[in-house]
Amino acid sequence: GYFRKTDYDSLLYKTERYVGVCAPDYPFVKKPRQISDLLGETLIVRESGSGNREIITRSLSRQNLDLSDFHSVFEVGDMNVCMLIKGCGIGFLYEAAVKDDIKSGRLREMELCDFQESHDITMIWRKGSIFSDRYRSLYEQLKG
Repeated sequence: GYFRKTDYDSLLYKTERYVGVCAPDYPFVKKPRQISDLLGETLIVRESGSGNREIITRSLSRQNLDLSDFHSVFEVGDMNVCMLIKGCGIGFLYEAAVKDDIKSGRLREMELCDFQESHDITMIWRKGSIFSDRYRSLYEQLKG
C-alpha cells in the first residue's frame, strides 16, 4: 500500500505489476477492453484501510471512476483468490500473488488497454527504530 515516507525508513524490495483477474469462464456483462467496460461487474475488494484497496481506488480515480461506479462491490477481509476462481466477481491484485493461478488456468488476466499499473513492494519500519540494523540485514537476506 501507501505510507508516509516522513514517518518511516524504507527499502524498495521490488516493483510489481498490479493486474485485473477473473475466473477463466467468467461471464462478463460486456467484453472488457478498458476499465469502464467492467463497471457492470461485481468487484471484489479488500476492506477499507487495506493497501490493496488503496491501489485500485487511486488507479480508478485517475480515470474519474470510483468503487461505487461498479454494479456491486463485495468487500472481503482477506483477498483469497478462491472467490475469483469460483467466478464470484473480478479483482485486482499483485501479479506475484496470482501468477501461479494464471499459469495453471485457474484465473485469467483481464487485458485492459487503459490499465497498466505497477506498485512498489517496500520494506518499511519506523524512523529511528532500535531495530533498523536488523531490518536492513533481513532486507539483504531477502534480496540475496
